[in-house]
Amino acid sequence: MKDRTVLIGLLCAGTLCVGALQAQEAKEAKGKPGRPPPHFSGSATNRFATIDTNTNGVISLDEFKAMLAKREEVIKQRMGDKYDAALAAKKPSAEEVFKKLDTDGDGTLTKQEMDADRMPRGPRPPRGEGGKKPEAPAAGAVTP
Repeated sequence: MKDRTVLIGLLCAGTLCVGALQAQEAKEAKGKPGRPPPHFSGSATNRFATIDTNTNGVISLDEFKAMLAKREEVIKQRMGDKYDAALAAKKPSAEEVFKKLDTDGDGTLTKQEMDADRMPRGPRPPRGEGGKKPEAPAAGAVTP
């Protein structure tokens, strides 16, 4: 009887290990959701070089439009049937965004102009237990 209990316990433990291994492999194969595609990630210099397809050191309006179109296509593929074309149509046009970034008005974007629009990144706010945001204090509550 004792041998049978040990055998059943070993079978259960083996089943759990195999299940955990399969879940880990599936997670690695799927990748991390919410991560930008490889051509949009990396250092600012690499991103700029990726957009500057003719490698002349500045980004033209055509290069900027091509980058935004490629980005929108990646978003569309990633979201699948959840993609909302009406919401995408409400985004500012490539010309509007380009004009805003082109601070000197010369019709091209330099790396400095692209970097100037990026918000500085500071330390992340503290997280509560389990990585969740801490709850906001109740109205009128006194915090230490």
